[in-house]
Amino acid sequence: MAGRGVVPPAAVTSLEGLVPPCGMAGWLYRVSCPSGIAVLSHPSPAALPTGARSCGEYVRGVEVSRCGAWLRIERPSHRLKVLSSSSSHASGDEWVALVGEPEPPLVRVEATDVEHSA
Repeated sequence: MAGRGVVPPAAVTSLEGLVPPCGMAGWLYRVSCPSGIAVLSHPSPAALPTGARSCGEYVRGVEVSRCGAWLRIERPSHRLKVLSSSSSHASGDEWVALVGEPEPPLVRVEATDVEHSA
């Protein structure tokens, strides 16, 4: 049976390796929605789901949609390795919603927060 014994990659729950080097663009966010968030192929609620991120997981944003409601996130390197051989969406973008009800699904991690966690 295909996929037997395959363990999904661990969630990124540490800031290690996610903080961009000086001069590199991007924003760091933590998933705050208790049920996690869906990762979509395009910045649209009707887009194809390509995965999910769990509550407490960190993501690095690299682009915000024109309307400001969507964030394109960088795919963690360990997920790239797993997805590149098993998913037709491995080379596509990953988008998550920045707005939600009753609270935002993501919380921005400020530079001062990162400095205090080191």
